[in-house]
Amino acid sequence: MQIALLFVRDELTRFNLALECGNLQVAQETAMSMDKEEIWSRLATEALRLGNPQVVETALRRIKNVERLSFLYVLLGDTEKLRKMLKVAKKAGGMMSR
Repeated sequence: MQIALLFVRDELTRFNLALECGNLQVAQETAMSMDKEEIWSRLATEALRLGNPQVVETALRRIKNVERLSFLYVLLGDTEKLRKMLKVAKKAGGMMSR
């Protein structure tokens, strides 16, 4: 399947193949070109499954999923980013985010 990634031009097919192969770099590049919330969400889920928190963070930031992003920071123990998220939640008035 890795070889197929070199020849596929359809972005959705390329994205799906990249996820199947576990090639998060190609999947992220393709997600950037498509820039759809569903695609970013799928990328975040797959990156979490594969243990790549950087890609998870990028995808969740892109779709502004504050709840999942906050949970990621809790899992990672990143208190600095959690503090920033709390400030954002307070400004937005989101009780669940706090």
